[in-house]
Amino acid sequence: MVLLELTAWLSKRHEQLQTYLVGDPLVVRINPIEHEERVQFAMPPREGESDGASATIVATQSGDGFLEAMVPTPHPGFYAVTRKSHLGAEQSELKAVNVSASEGDIRQLDVTEISDMLRPARQPLETAAGFSTTGDLGGQQSVSDWLLYVAILLLLGEIFVAGRILPPHTQSRRSL
Repeated sequence: MVLLELTAWLSKRHEQLQTYLVGDPLVVRINPIEHEERVQFAMPPREGESDGASATIVATQSGDGFLEAMVPTPHPGFYAVTRKSHLGAEQSELKAVNVSASEGDIRQLDVTEISDMLRPARQPLETAAGFSTTGDLGGQQSVSDWLLYVAILLLLGEIFVAGRILPPHTQSRRSL
């Protein structure tokens, strides 16, 4: 039975996850026989805010008999979509809205534009003279060296004490 269920699940065509980008409207299709026409959207919080905005949208009729609800996506994050069935049960799902990968492509910028963008972040060489790195501290001993020495001494002391406390084994097993 389990093998049949597994075979059925593997052969079933799985729904592909749709990718949403910032600026594209988030479209939710609703079957009017199963769900109500109102859809609640919870938007992700913006920077500095603790809670995001929420909106209830009434879906409009599409050409194929389904209803469609659309909400704008002004910023990236997880948008929660909650649909209510005619029986009162709620169905929630998260939709991820991402930033377009082309926004991180610096090949589109000219060398002078990149230089102008990085100029405020540069630090004058005079102020960098006082900085030290971990390589500069290489001549000093660290605490870990001393802890290693103490651990070795404790192990040697334990071997010495264990040898004194245990009785000597002078008889062999054959003589017993």
